[in-house]
Amino acid sequence: MITTYKKAVKLEWLDFSGGVNLSDKPWKLRKNQVQFSSNAILRKNGIERRPGTLGLTSFDLASTVKGLHIYRQLAGTEKLLMVCGGKVYDINTTTGADTERYDLTGSGDAYLTDYLDKCWIANGTKCCKIENATGYQIGITAPTGATAAKLAGGSLPDGTYSVYITYTRYVSSTNRLHSVYQSVGDVTLSGSDNSIRISSFANSSDGQVGNKCVFLIEPSGTVAYFYHETGDNTTTTVDVTSSTNKDENIILSTVSANNNFPGDGTISAFEFIHAFDGRIWGSSSNVLYYSLRNVSNVYDLERFFPLNKNTYPYDIEGIFSIGDFLYLNTKSGIIRQPKDVYESWDLVDERWYFYHINTVKKYRNGVIGLTNDGVKFFDGEHFFDYDISYNVRSEIEKIYASTSGFSPCAAIYRRSIRTEYHLSYNDDDKSSTSNNSRLVLNLNMLQFLPDKKVVAPWEYWTNGATHIAVDSSENMYNAQSHASAPKLYKENTSTTIDNGIYLSDGVLGISTSNIPLEVKTNTQMVDIKAMCCWADITAIIRQAYLSMITVVIPDFSNREMENEFGMADVTLWDDFTWDVDVWDWELLSPRFMGLPMLYGYMAYVKVEQTANDKNYSVGDITIEGVAEKSQFT
Repeated sequence: MITTYKKAVKLEWLDFSGGVNLSDKPWKLRKNQVQFSSNAILRKNGIERRPGTLGLTSFDLASTVKGLHIYRQLAGTEKLLMVCGGKVYDINTTTGADTERYDLTGSGDAYLTDYLDKCWIANGTKCCKIENATGYQIGITAPTGATAAKLAGGSLPDGTYSVYITYTRYVSSTNRLHSVYQSVGDVTLSGSDNSIRISSFANSSDGQVGNKCVFLIEPSGTVAYFYHETGDNTTTTVDVTSSTNKDENIILSTVSANNNFPGDGTISAFEFIHAFDGRIWGSSSNVLYYSLRNVSNVYDLERFFPLNKNTYPYDIEGIFSIGDFLYLNTKSGIIRQPKDVYESWDLVDERWYFYHINTVKKYRNGVIGLTNDGVKFFDGEHFFDYDISYNVRSEIEKIYASTSGFSPCAAIYRRSIRTEYHLSYNDDDKSSTSNNSRLVLNLNMLQFLPDKKVVAPWEYWTNGATHIAVDSSENMYNAQSHASAPKLYKENTSTTIDNGIYLSDGVLGISTSNIPLEVKTNTQMVDIKAMCCWADITAIIRQAYLSMITVVIPDFSNREMENEFGMADVTLWDDFTWDVDVWDWELLSPRFMGLPMLYGYMAYVKVEQTANDKNYSVGDITIEGVAEKSQFT
């Protein structure tokens, strides 16, 4: 005898805040997770579209972007700086027009850091500083080629003098920064020849130089004192006739003797640069240099003595700071360097390192970034032994496998509804001409649980960048390098169109390049022993343009299952199903329709839209039916 039991059942999808899970079986996901998501913002109360993008139209540089940074000045002014083709540009954030500020030359990645109203920049070839709208070299190149000889007249005592000269940064009639000196030579005075003439004192080509100074070691003396200055960068012949201007408080060995700078041949040009604890720190290979500590003179930050350095057993792959410590990213682990340069360093974690320093961003009391084994959080003592990117690990593997040559990057962005960690990268499966993909983590929902479990809601978006910068007004600027020409763009919340950027397939998007949205919910089952006949669907939706919702009945291999009514993949809410195509976009409206006879043990729903519909939103989805279970006696 066969006994049949029937009962009314329903499946609901309301909370999507668990993000996408590409790693687990669709029927094993958490209730608030989805099995696939593209270009959607997944919320606790539904689905929304991610914003569109707007390419800055006047941006026309034709080289790979190597750096992007918001330069924040003490007065609150912000400038968008970009390094491209070895040059530093100030970018107009409205038009994209670029103004060159400094030529670093070289083609290496550039790193930028703000400190005391200046932006300090290094790219492995040169180092510079941007002061408001002007770029200068860090430090001053020494004069060369000058000569000295005795001159008739004057009142300098007889004897042999050693002559030294410097260029200086002249601020408010005060010499604030001297170059390393040139030793011009010795001059012997006697009889009526009691002056010294310095000839061929060339003008410096460095715009920050505003003065030329002369130091002398007197006969039988050992200290070079300040003796004379020109007050300009135009006088090429200088006569020292007396000791009237001599100042024994200004000594060459104190103000000039060790004023080397990165890239001068004594100190290597920095590959990475960071401001920390009143100093500028820069690295080259396995050497970390540090400037004098700023106490009362900001220009001491440009004085790098050759011996002021630490050498480590591993090459440095990036610099960041947490609290009272400086951290050096190396492929052998994270080195912790105390701010007291004379204290010993230690290796705080040898298991992991950051895959690229551009993915490392400050978060809570530490940093978050992509390591050699997924996205992890580092608190200064150790990496949390959680793979924050577990649910999207298949996308993370694409970063490691990419051969495009474009590095991943990241940023933290504070949207009105949440705070996000954006990780952008290249997916070779789509195109190798630019970074074309982005993972977005909802940091408000990030939780570390016992047993190394983590709640990390990720979303997948199809817009890419090699560099991201966010200003204080929460404008997010993205630099998208490309094989032929880069693009600079920002979010455009008024549309869902990717206009003026390279799409995931490498094609340049235009004003009609609508962003396709797709979400597949998790797969649910009511009773593994009961076959269900799904009768109707209800959804709360807001839309101004056509969208599609599909009910899918998969088998246990997640293949769509055929039954007597055909494929169980039914498209709803098109112009053949409803009496109207769209509804009032201002309000979430409930919609209902009957389904054809769909049989299966489990089901999921797929949501899609391609039209430019910035207010599109899905708030709730429910399917109802009857579960039938037979029992043999």
